[in-house]
Amino acid sequence: MTLIIINNIISLCFTGLIVFYSKEDLSMTLSNVQPGEMIEIISIPDEKIRVQAIRLGIYEGAHLQCADKISNGPVILRRKTQEMAIGYGLSKQIKIKVIA
Repeated sequence: MTLIIINNIISLCFTGLIVFYSKEDLSMTLSNVQPGEMIEIISIPDEKIRVQAIRLGIYEGAHLQCADKISNGPVILRRKTQEMAIGYGLSKQIKIKVIA
């Protein structure tokens, strides 16, 4: 298998078969974020969780910063002066995009 990245297009070559993906197709979850990164929430799949998250300022399109992360544990997010912890299980379900 060969992985090639050109202009945000990812190409995987498997013995003569080439498959193209854009970086947007390869979604990242909140559990993969690193401290200090600015992120944008792409999707929160569970409707009940989405409603609760909106109350904390976490919604699709929101820009947040990862304040800290504990390995296989919670992710601490910062929005302005507010910090909140998102458990590991939930963080694996929330799709994000790193913006800075």
